[in-house]
Amino acid sequence: MVQGVTKARHSLKTSLCRSSEAGKPSRPKRAMVIPAANVDETENEYILTIASPGFKRDDFQLMIESEILTITAAKKELPLPYINDRCEYNYSHWKRIFSLPDDADALLARAQYRDGELIIRIPRGKTDNSTCSSTIYVY
Repeated sequence: MVQGVTKARHSLKTSLCRSSEAGKPSRPKRAMVIPAANVDETENEYILTIASPGFKRDDFQLMIESEILTITAAKKELPLPYINDRCEYNYSHWKRIFSLPDDADALLARAQYRDGELIIRIPRGKTDNSTCSSTIYVY
């Protein structure tokens, strides 16, 4: 049983580091740069949760203009003292755009960053200011 587990671990490591060129580990062509988002709704609001670990609340910029929510995140990249052999994600900067439903009230939207998640709450109940733009501050 122990020998089977050891062989399985070895074959997994071998398949992860397999290369088309001898002696060089394989590298993915692209790193995942757009974080995942969950969209939920209740009777009173829409809730958008974006997985974005490693940021500070000041790294986000949220704008709503003409029923379009634009979320931009960028953090200062520090030089690494080593070379990455494999990079499967890079969330140092990204941008997501969402179309808001007709009954979303952009003026009362609020956001908070907690435990690596950006949580945006947009109340339902449209106000008359459909053409104005607004910036959402992240708490």
